[in-house]
Amino acid sequence: MDTQLYRPRQPVFWGDYGSILMRGLRGPRDEQTGQVVLKRAGPFAPPIIFTIGGLGFVVLVTQSFREKLCAAGFGSLHFRPTIKEHIVSIPWQRWDRRTRLPPEIPESGEPEDYILGQPHSEQAVSEMEPIWEFVAPVVDCKIKKRERLGQTYYRWFLTRPQGPHRGLFRPPSDDGHVLFVDAAGRRWFEREAGEWVGFDEVSIV
Repeated sequence: MDTQLYRPRQPVFWGDYGSILMRGLRGPRDEQTGQVVLKRAGPFAPPIIFTIGGLGFVVLVTQSFREKLCAAGFGSLHFRPTIKEHIVSIPWQRWDRRTRLPPEIPESGEPEDYILGQPHSEQAVSEMEPIWEFVAPVVDCKIKKRERLGQTYYRWFLTRPQGPHRGLFRPPSDDGHVLFVDAAGRRWFEREAGEWVGFDEVSIV
């Protein structure tokens, strides 16, 4: 029997408002270093962040979550530093996420103005954990397609992974920052990242 696989993703609340607060703005990469440039709310950041950087998916992790990943036995993990270019101070993690909308919304109504409508805060930067780009081990497989199951939920169709893995891997393709985990890996993420991670279903084709 095949081990069930899952695709970790960000949870959903407050629509685009919650997405911007969790993920930040789509960031470019620094032309000289190739590092992801962060434009987001702080000083709090979720332990793991699924966002877009440059031309594709990017997975970011905090320093404390990096330490947990390294101790979890997932195999050869790699981390790249990021650049905190525009960090604004918003204590959004204290707001009630069970409500339909957040208690504070930018005057413009545009979610991006949580970030663009406020000045950079060096104090928020000083209080913020280091944020790392996370690169998981590669296993030979290919994403064939994804099927929308709801507004933000998908089923991913993946060719059978070729070769061993330790419960966490990524495909060796342009989608290389899309993570997959097995059932044990899912339990680990649920335990260590809790409310900050959700999961899409995966079918092997």
